[in-house]
Amino acid sequence: MALMGGIKQLILVVLLYVISLSYYCVVEGRGRSISKEEEDHLELDKQLRILNKPPVKTIQTKDGDIFDCINIYEQPAFDHPLLKNHKIQMKPTSSPRILSDETSSSSSSVDQSLNVLKRFDCPEKTVPIRRTSREDLIRAKSFSESFNNGGIRPMLSDEPGQHVTILKSRDNHQFYGVRGTINTATPNVVNDQFSSSQVWIEAGPADDINTIHTGWAVAPSLFGDNKARVFVYWNAKPSKGCFNLLCPGFVQVDKDLTVGTVIDKISEYGGTQFDIDFLLFQDNVTGYWWLRAGKEEKDIGQSGTFVAWGGLVRTGSSGSSSPPMGNGHFPDHDFYKACSVIHMQVVDATNTLVDIKESETEIHTDSTSCYLLEYDGLIKEQGKSFLFGGPGGNQC
Repeated sequence: MALMGGIKQLILVVLLYVISLSYYCVVEGRGRSISKEEEDHLELDKQLRILNKPPVKTIQTKDGDIFDCINIYEQPAFDHPLLKNHKIQMKPTSSPRILSDETSSSSSSVDQSLNVLKRFDCPEKTVPIRRTSREDLIRAKSFSESFNNGGIRPMLSDEPGQHVTILKSRDNHQFYGVRGTINTATPNVVNDQFSSSQVWIEAGPADDINTIHTGWAVAPSLFGDNKARVFVYWNAKPSKGCFNLLCPGFVQVDKDLTVGTVIDKISEYGGTQFDIDFLLFQDNVTGYWWLRAGKEEKDIGQSGTFVAWGGLVRTGSSGSSSPPMGNGHFPDHDFYKACSVIHMQVVDATNTLVDIKESETEIHTDSTSCYLLEYDGLIKEQGKSFLFGGPGGNQC
């Protein structure tokens, strides 16, 4: 066995067990009550002041996004009372070990030239944070309210407007991390539709789920455009969940890479494929969860009982057609023509990345007329792999 070292990736600490979003505003002032519209306006202003800190450096991308390099201890997470005077853990106490077994997914090397993550050259002791606009907050609130439960719950088969096509773990297993390499795509998503390709891990009973998701998503009603973006999402009761850095559930620790960025390199149907390697794992000493995305010679910052890989789509309006999943094509035994997940692994109790056993997994597809999953098993250069996706439509 060897330690997973020498890899600089996006590292984001997810402090699920201490953080929930709770901002309040004064609803009266100077002897008069204020209208709901004025109250909402004041609340937005307050949240913008919390989220947008004075930058050390500002970077505008070609996509029109603005990223501010913020003092690492002034990022939004540290406005939460439970994180006052918190000392940042810059690296995991120990990273998952990899098995140097030629039959394992760990032994397969991802082509580093295909790394697609956007980089920022922030000064030392600062981190890149996407500047939040008033429109971003309005969209995030509307997006959350458009779904009954306010969050992503992949195993609720009766959730209106939601469909999943995944390879998931069976019951009664303990996991301390999940890994998957997902190729990029930009499905044709419009209006209030949401389409994602992701890995995730969950813990807890059905009525009290704690969950972390990461991957890429296209969500006009959340992000304001039709571009694929790297995302992380968490949900821990009593919170309704949160995307990226819009609430203090995450601590960003890397100065070059972050979530919420547009993916520029998109896989071509029948042509060049680009992918991103995602790893979620728990520090076995501190209990913090860490996200690593991408794999290159450069860094980015209680166990689960359920892990999954694949696609999740949603539409917010009753009667709206379901969006495409993956690249919008059904799988047909061709890794150049459908979205794929390769290097499927989990972190076990010994803090080792291992291929999940086929006997511990099952395919879950709730609408085979619109989406399919084709499991390909162990492929030498790709490890445990599958293809998934579909066009969506009105008959899902």
